Order: sequence, then structure tokens, then C-alpha cells
Amino acid sequence: MALRLPRLNGDLFPLLLLLSVYGFALSLLLGRGSYKPCLYLCGYATLGILAFTRPPRLDRDILAVVGLGTLLLGQGLAMAGDKLWGSAHTALFGATLLVFALRLLPERLAWGRPPPHAAIAAAFLLVAVLAHALAYPLKLNHAGLYSNLHYLALFSVTTLPLLFYFAATIQSRLRWLCILALVVDFWLLLKTQSRPGYLALLASALASLPFLSRRCQFIALGSIVLLPLGLYFSGLFGFAARVDDLAANFLKEERMIIWRETWAMQLRSPSLEWAFGHGFGAYFWNYQPISSYHGKEDFTFPHNYFLEVLYSHGLLGLTLVTLAYASFFWKLATTTWRCRDQAGTRFGIMLISVASAELVQSFLTLPLFSRHQLYPFGLLLGASLYYFRKHTLHERP
Repeated sequence: MALRLPRLNGDLFPLLLLLSVYGFALSLLLGRGSYKPCLYLCGYATLGILAFTRPPRLDRDILAVVGLGTLLLGQGLAMAGDKLWGSAHTALFGATLLVFALRLLPERLAWGRPPPHAAIAAAFLLVAVLAHALAYPLKLNHAGLYSNLHYLALFSVTTLPLLFYFAATIQSRLRWLCILALVVDFWLLLKTQSRPGYLALLASALASLPFLSRRCQFIALGSIVLLPLGLYFSGLFGFAARVDDLAANFLKEERMIIWRETWAMQLRSPSLEWAFGHGFGAYFWNYQPISSYHGKEDFTFPHNYFLEVLYSHGLLGLTLVTLAYASFFWKLATTTWRCRDQAGTRFGIMLISVASAELVQSFLTLPLFSRHQLYPFGLLLGASLYYFRKHTLHERP
């Protein structure tokens, strides 16, 4: 069978879109800041597909995501006015574009085969974990993922479920590479000493429990209990010191102080801002005069999604974002529970684990409207929407 080359207008743009998404994902995994060219190429390919091909029919899920992203973007810009600050609006636009573009990915390549998403993802993960294991001792001038320990923790807690999934599903010697990468990835998380990272990994494991077999539930519960106890009593990686410090200084913890000050600032908001928020960037300008940390570090977000969205988008935005997250997790859980296909069930459990870890880690450490949170979540959301389309029609009665 002869190899058919891509046509200029029919096959080229889907191929460019596929390559741009792969490049974007690898850039995020490596954390080296090369995502912009990939995102620009993604936008160009998306326009080409819409102009020169027959795009797939858009379902309610993708329309809801694009609609919510557009509404939050417009509201945040309108309420900010001339006090707009930061890059929250560009991150939200880029993430919305990314999720929409993922819906347009080709189901088959020009030569008739489906894109090798799983093989590419596994290869990227192995390369990224190996690269970080080698680069972590050097810190690379504290750039990329190493500029903030929580960035590296977010990488670890979201890739650990992926590596576990591939270790459980790959039926070849590559499984041992995935297991080795699992150990290295967990080591990276422990080296960060990120308490939100520990909590995120715990949430990831607990969220998957209802969907596991009875035997796997006992193994998972044993690991959830014994692993932290072993780390605590052994004193390894400073785990015990971090836990003891939090227990002794919980009310004085940095986030608790920021939350109290942010709530006091929110209470002074006029009625209009209570309803629709202050817009993108307003938190940075208004929090610094009352911040206990002003002069040491100027925080641009309250380390709490509820307070962040309430201040930027008001009760309207908070209601919409909360309902969107709740609907997403509910549909992810119900689709996984009803799936009759074992491979589909495993994939759904992996998505639940990644989503839970990502939510907990980023909720406590990152702004919701930031590229560090929205871009990884955009890839996760795109994969989840694909999962919904593929398995909703193949559910258990």
C-alpha cells in the first residue's frame, strides 16, 4: 500500500495541529518555556481546519467550555478596565483555544492510521522524568520548573498517575521503564518537600479508590497509610519536620494569613464588585497596601480558588466556576463507573487521579487564571472530553 502524502488544504492543517499539540505537551513537561510557538501554530492550524476542511460536529461539552471561557474572559476584562494587570486574560484565552483545538484533532492520519497518542505520551513522560532527574541537582539557574518548588511538585503529582497507568497497561519490557520512572518521579516530589504536593498525591489516591477492585483497594489503602507513616518515623526527606511545622503553626501558616486578609478586603467591596468582581489584576493592586508580607513578597493571588474567583469575577463567576468543576468531576466519575470496557475504566481512573491531584495542588499554590494552571488543565480537559465522547455510549446498564 503506497504512502499517501498530506494534501495542502485537506490533511496538512490537521497534521500541523497534531504536531503543535505534541510540541505543546512536551514543552509543559520539560518546563523550558517553548510553549508559545506551539500555541501559535495550534491557533494557525485551528483556523486552517475551520477554513479549509469540514470540522467535526461540536457537542454540548465543548460548546460549554468555550462559552464559559469566553464569558469569564470578557467579564474579567470589562471589570478590570484600565487597571488591567498581568497575563491572566492571555492564559485564559490560550487555554480556551487549546481545549477547542483538541476537539479538532484528527481521528486518523493521512495514511489511514489513528494518531499514536498513547505511545507519544508514554515516551514524553519517560523523557521528561529522566530529564528532571538529571537536571534537578543542577537546578538550571532556578529556571522553568525549578523557579518554584510547587511547579515541580505539580509536575510530579500529575505525572505519577499517568506513569502508573502506563505501568499497568503496557505489556512489554517498557513497563519496567515506567516503574523506574514512577520511583524517580516520587523521589522528585519528596525532594520538593511541598506539603500541598503531599496532600495532592493523597487526594489522587483516595479519589481512585471507589473505582478499584476490592484487592486493589486494600493495596491502595495500605500504601496510603504505611507510606506516610514510614516517611514520618524514618525522618527521610524532611517529611516529619514539614508535618510537625504545619501542626504547630497552622493558624500562623502563610496561606491562613493571606486568606484572612483577602476576606477582610473582599468585605469592603461595593455591591457591583460583589456581583461581578473587580476584574483581572485588581487583586495585585488592592492587596499590597494591607498585606502583612508587603516589602518581603508581593502576592498576586490569594492561594485559594474560591477567594480568587470571588474577587476577580464576583459571585456570578464563582458560581459558574464551581458548577463547572462540579459538573466536570461528576461526569468523569459517572462515565468511569458505567464504562463496560476495562481499558476505558482504567483510562477514566487515571483521569480522575490526575484531575484530583491537579486541583488540590494548584488550588493551594497557583492562580486559577495562570498558564501554569490553565495549560496543563487544558490538556487534561481535552483528554477528558475525548473520553466522554468515546465511552458515554458504551456504559454499563
